[in-house]
Amino acid sequence: MLSTLVTFILGALLAAPRIAAAPKKSHTSHKSHTSPVRFEIDLTWEPISPDGFTRYGILMNGQSPGPQLNVVQNDTVEVLIHNHLPNGTAVHFHGIEQLDTPWSDGVPGMTQRLIKPGESFLYRWTANEYGTFWYHSHARSQLSDGMYGAIVVKPGPEEPTAFGAICNDTDQVAAMRRAEDNPVPLLVADWSHFTSEEFDNIMITSDVDDVCFDSILINGKGSEICIPQDEINAMTNPALLPFLNGTTLTAKG
Repeated sequence: MLSTLVTFILGALLAAPRIAAAPKKSHTSHKSHTSPVRFEIDLTWEPISPDGFTRYGILMNGQSPGPQLNVVQNDTVEVLIHNHLPNGTAVHFHGIEQLDTPWSDGVPGMTQRLIKPGESFLYRWTANEYGTFWYHSHARSQLSDGMYGAIVVKPGPEEPTAFGAICNDTDQVAAMRRAEDNPVPLLVADWSHFTSEEFDNIMITSDVDDVCFDSILINGKGSEICIPQDEINAMTNPALLPFLNGTTLTAKG
């Protein structure tokens, strides 16, 4: 909601059907299709400083973006979420089809109740389609507190490819298949020095849909650019100057 997510997949030569995030650590599936692939994620509310400024945010197993979930097409996937946050939450697996598992879509008020603080919830779904996807909070604006991560679904071994139509060199085709099997996701996201709750309160109090952010994060890291106030003021729309009467809506303009 408050974060703009733009993802590029490096190394994958087939177009990815959805977007994904790249975390510091990952979980990898080595299970057969007959056994569920299980992941366990602890959500905590801790001081974080992805751009050098410290504020509270959401960590998943101690990191943000969260652990990358690596599975194989047609795997049955189980994700156990432990909520240690001060507020309720839910997890949406963005782009996952949820065929026959609508209760695992993670939309509070529609497919589930919020996971209350101190409680846990088990999501279970099938990775029907291969590609790169992502998971994120679907509770209020928690996504902008850093609660998101990658899902990479590796194509099944029987899945046909178009690589043979690109090149007839067997070594090159094998290299393309290896690249497809090991995509390197890159996540670009907006970041605010306000928590999502603070940000929401600012918008409610000011009655202004605030889209002002402090930095851009790449794979969870970034830096703040501090523009002088005079330069910020110079970029104010002249039509607004009479209404502002020498003031600013925020410290950034």
